[in-house]
Amino acid sequence: MNINELFETIQDEIGIDGLNGEFLLDGKKIIWSYKISEDGDDLDEMYDDDEMFSFGSTSTEELLLDAYQDDLDKLQEFLDDIGETDNWKIGDNEIRGSRIKFIIS
Repeated sequence: MNINELFETIQDEIGIDGLNGEFLLDGKKIIWSYKISEDGDDLDEMYDDDEMFSFGSTSTEELLLDAYQDDLDKLQEFLDDIGETDNWKIGDNEIRGSRIKFIIS
């Protein structure tokens, strides 16, 4: 499977429903990225009321890493299901401000 086929398969099978971030095809790589919105809607989606009113505050980095780990788990399970786990390299995450990303190549 080439990168274009993988991207199309991810879009068809995983889609955008249930994902925190989005996948974009960029040449010979796929970039997953997620950005925390400035209006705070992301907080409502990611945490229920019990977690929102806990004593500890959640940093932007923690929110980004939670979204990353959730989508990474879904991607890894999907790649395993289609037998493509060993054919692709998933890069480390990179955080800049309120955005996190990783690259599949």
